[in-house]
Amino acid sequence: MSGNNKKFNRARSSILFQVTALTVVVFIMASIVSYYVYMRSTDALIEKSREKVINTQAGDMSSSFLFITDMIASQMEEKVGAMDIMTFVQAIQDKEVLPIQETANTQMKKMIDDGTLGLQICAVAIPEVPPTITEPLVIMTSEDTLMYTEVPESISKYLEGDGGHELLENGVPEWGLENEQLLVYDLQRAEALRGYGMWAILLRPMHDDIGSIEGYFNKEKKNIDILMTIVIISTILLLVAIMFLVLSFLIRKKITRPIDELEEAAEKVMEGDMDIEVPIRKGEEFERLKYAFNEMLKSIRKFMNWKSDAGGEE
Repeated sequence: MSGNNKKFNRARSSILFQVTALTVVVFIMASIVSYYVYMRSTDALIEKSREKVINTQAGDMSSSFLFITDMIASQMEEKVGAMDIMTFVQAIQDKEVLPIQETANTQMKKMIDDGTLGLQICAVAIPEVPPTITEPLVIMTSEDTLMYTEVPESISKYLEGDGGHELLENGVPEWGLENEQLLVYDLQRAEALRGYGMWAILLRPMHDDIGSIEGYFNKEKKNIDILMTIVIISTILLLVAIMFLVLSFLIRKKITRPIDELEEAAEKVMEGDMDIEVPIRKGEEFERLKYAFNEMLKSIRKFMNWKSDAGGEE
């Protein structure tokens, strides 16, 4: 019977390890899912922070530039008067810089030099005027090199409606602007030009602002990653120890002890001791088996007594 005991102990240990391993695997999977959810939440938080910074900067840029466009409009009324739109277009075609343009350019340069809201480029562009002007054209700007150049497609594709803002992830390479640039555009109408619309264009580098947000969250994520790793490893070790002890106790109490009692009783029966009875605990796992074993012993004893009585009569 000792060989059977060894086999049973090995089987019990195997079950113990399998259940513990399964529990650990489930916990690891739950940890991975939790970490994935955390990462998604952090990314969403970063995106919201980016949007908040962008929207705040866009609002400030649009408001600060309002007085410049108002000034341009009023000066245009004074200097240009009731200039016909085609006359103005002709001056643009000839690449002639009018006094109003010189004034506006000076004001825009001053804004850039003063570091107003970190602006890098201010410009005013006139939309297409077919057939003479086929693409939006810069007619006022803080950068002399941009005068009478076409608005890059990376900007012109957004010039619609009454205005708005966009984050240009790749900057404006045509204007020598790299990294993220915040584009704010607003449709302005000059009464002197019979209400003809012009686009106010503002560009501000956002690489440092976005980098600081992402850097902060990445640092926090790194710290949390380290903390979560420590917590997960510690929890797994603790879980393995607890599960091993608990399962070992339960297996011994619920399985090993009842089987040992049955095995001990069976050994005594094999040795000829028929006056034994396996103790039965109400509600235990092997209650019915023990009861059947005891009933079997009773039947054997009755049969042996009957056999003995029958032999005595002969």
